[in-house]
Amino acid sequence: MILCAFLLSSCGFSFGDSKPSETKAAGGSNPALSTPPIADDRPGNSANDLSQMKPALGVNTNLFGEKIKDEDKRLDRLETAVQSLRNDFDSVSPSINRLISVEGDLQELIGQLETLLEQESAPPPQRPAPAPMAAPAPPPVAPQGPAMPVQTATATPTNIAPAARPQPIPDPAPAMAGQSIVSIRVGEHPDKTRIVLDASGNPNYSYDLDNSEKIFIVELPGTGWSASAQSTFSSSPVLASYRTDSLNDNGTRLIMQLKKAASVVYSSKIGGKQPGQERIVIDLAPDNSGAATQ
Repeated sequence: MILCAFLLSSCGFSFGDSKPSETKAAGGSNPALSTPPIADDRPGNSANDLSQMKPALGVNTNLFGEKIKDEDKRLDRLETAVQSLRNDFDSVSPSINRLISVEGDLQELIGQLETLLEQESAPPPQRPAPAPMAAPAPPPVAPQGPAMPVQTATATPTNIAPAARPQPIPDPAPAMAGQSIVSIRVGEHPDKTRIVLDASGNPNYSYDLDNSEKIFIVELPGTGWSASAQSTFSSSPVLASYRTDSLNDNGTRLIMQLKKAASVVYSSKIGGKQPGQERIVIDLAPDNSGAATQ
């Protein structure tokens, strides 16, 4: 009986001649239902919200409009109403469960979309700049000239003439683009000593022989020097050593120290083995007369 009384009171039924309570719908829109509910704000969370809801159209919500004084008939009507509500709830329960599942899937998709948007907005990683490639070394220039026995220059200053030792050794003239002495070769023959200057370009030259000082000078105006700046000749009968100096016009002066008096028996400029190359050939022979040759 206590349970039946509680159910009757919850459905708005009052004993005696009192009228059943009715919920009047206020005119106009309901502020509680002005915006659609979301996942965390569903209607029906409180009794106040349920009291403000409008009744469904076409549905008779006044279940106890007829007055019945018999208590048994009232209990039968109440049981019938409760069973009808239970049947209605069971019919809509699968739809509610599907809506809850769909809502969970939507929340998971929203989380994945937010993750993708954060990844797209992140700046791309900076790649390190590639290291610059080193320039390849130029190939060595092979000495060119006519076939002759070559006297190997040694670096020992034991046979330098006394007059040449106190002289300072200047730096060689810088090699200029397109015109430079790239190598110097000395060849010994039975009657002469041949000096060959391998040059890139077409250099001009002049020479001066001073037997009193035992010095042979070759001037190369406008021509650089990229060969060895100095050397000595231990087995040559005429040459003792050589060194280089710079001219005022950025040219090169070749100073050769002689062991004895000599004379120039031949000098010429001939073509090299490759286009754009020239060779300066000078032949020195011993001179026993003591006269200077220029």
